Amino acid sequence: MDRSPNATALREARRIQALGNVPSVCAFCSYEGLVISVTAKWLKAHGVPKKLLEDHHIVGRKHDPRLIIPLCRNCHGECTEGLLREGITMRFERDPHERIALTLEAQAVFHENYAKAQRGLAARVRSLR
Repeated sequence: MDRSPNATALREARRIQALGNVPSVCAFCSYEGLVISVTAKWLKAHGVPKKLLEDHHIVGRKHDPRLIIPLCRNCHGECTEGLLREGITMRFERDPHERIALTLEAQAVFHENYAKAQRGLAARVRSLR
């Protein structure tokens, strides 16, 4: 059993991203970005964002800039909005105890959303039968 599945998933996501041309996958909806192979020049000429997947800072960039996971723009927006709805500030918190409390609350929100997304993906897979 993996003692740290979150850390393992993050390492795997970073490893895949480091490969370059291999597309990243949204950890929530499994969106893989562009299906066709195009150049950065083509993307710029057509006004398409180069990066359709974004790094989501699970607990907020100001709290821990290294704790990230790849999400599509839609899931990234929903996750960030979920943090804000729960009162998780994106501003740096000077009080170390409060910063730890915010980080723990943010992780709880992330894991609740991630569990919901995984259940949704499982339901989609079952519907393919």
